[in-house]
Amino acid sequence: MTKQQDFSMWSVNFILFCLANFLYYGAFYLYIPVLPQYVEMLGGTPADIGLVGGAFGLSSFIIRPYLGKLANEWGRKRMMLLGAISFALLFLLFGRVTGVVPLVVLRLAHGVCLAMYLAASAAYIADYAPVDRRGEVLGIYQTCSVVSMAVFPAAGIWILQHTQSYPFLFNVTFVTALVCFFVLLPLKETNPVYDQEQKLDLLPIFRRRVIFMSSLCLLGASLVYGAILTFLPIYAQQRNISDYGIFFVVYALATMGSRVFAGKLSDHVDRRLVILPFSLLVALAAMCFFIMDNVWMLGLIAILFGLGYGALVPALTALVVDVTRPEERGPALGFFTAFIEVGIVVGAMGLGFITEILGYANMFALSGIIVLVITLAFWLLVQQRHTIKLEGE
Repeated sequence: MTKQQDFSMWSVNFILFCLANFLYYGAFYLYIPVLPQYVEMLGGTPADIGLVGGAFGLSSFIIRPYLGKLANEWGRKRMMLLGAISFALLFLLFGRVTGVVPLVVLRLAHGVCLAMYLAASAAYIADYAPVDRRGEVLGIYQTCSVVSMAVFPAAGIWILQHTQSYPFLFNVTFVTALVCFFVLLPLKETNPVYDQEQKLDLLPIFRRRVIFMSSLCLLGASLVYGAILTFLPIYAQQRNISDYGIFFVVYALATMGSRVFAGKLSDHVDRRLVILPFSLLVALAAMCFFIMDNVWMLGLIAILFGLGYGALVPALTALVVDVTRPEERGPALGFFTAFIEVGIVVGAMGLGFITEILGYANMFALSGIIVLVITLAFWLLVQQRHTIKLEGE
């Protein structure tokens, strides 16, 4: 399965894997837009909304690298199946909670399920993708989550508006996640070749310069993403922009195009030459919020951010895979991808405190400056192309 000649974009295995990824993220995005209202219905405060929103990211970040290591022992497919079925079953409890605290506990548990699936699926596709098409394949795989984000949030809002029933919506998310589980069943295991008895020390992997700086770069971009998800609706209204939903449509379209194109491009040039300009695009997009005053400017920012963030993620992921051996990929990618949640949580909660002091415009500008500083540090500290070439890949 890991050999180049065995791979095809049109194979049943790859199509099923991408479909499962689409459905897993779909179940996640179905209820996310209405979660704040659900917390309010349960009697929660704005602080409770932030706590519920950040709980899954906290548990996911803490445990994901270790689940990545466990995926080496259990197998990538088995870990994905466990993550999918547990994710689905928890949705049956969401509509039955009677307070904020039980909901926080469920979100913490969901973070563990998310960590299981994402750590194993990232390692699976890293094993599966041939070396000379790694960026391209990762770009297509990661595009599935973007398509989910373009489709399922609106579907979740529509379902709630027409049924006025949170339990019904959570039942739909349960079915969606359950279908993901069944789609995963026919997948073939990747079975990477390495010494199963070899003791794997995680800290040196995480401290490897390329992995750490790539994770930091991902954190910076995700910080901007978290700030946009949390504060754009309020900031847009302050700027007299009522149709701010156009941002997410344009962003999704720009991201879908850039993930495939930039991922493929990074296979043919030094990946840093892709990471640098698109990371700078993310910084520029964040800074442009400072001068945003109409819907056309908002659309331009959506294009800049979509192109930047969409291209950055597969290129950074491919770079991390380049410098890891098969036995290291589970924990390394678990560590790396956890910084998406960290960035979103910091963007939602940390920048919220800054907003109270500086205001929304200055907060967005500051987030862009943070990305700019991280990008320059990445360029200075990761100075050459790194690839571990393994026999049979």
